[in-house]
Amino acid sequence: MILHIDESWILEAAERAGQRDPAADDYGVPIAAVARHRGELLDTPVYDGPY
Repeated sequence: MILHIDESWILEAAERAGQRDPAADDYGVPIAAVARHRGELLDTPVYDGPY
């Protein structure tokens, strides 16, 4: 299975998890989470699946 994480998926998951929490005001966190899943070293994916 290949799971592509993007900003909208991260924001939707965060919204479901914290329905009564205030809205996020720091969007650097979801952007960093997306970049983490796309990380490559020497053209090799750093992660072989969702973590």
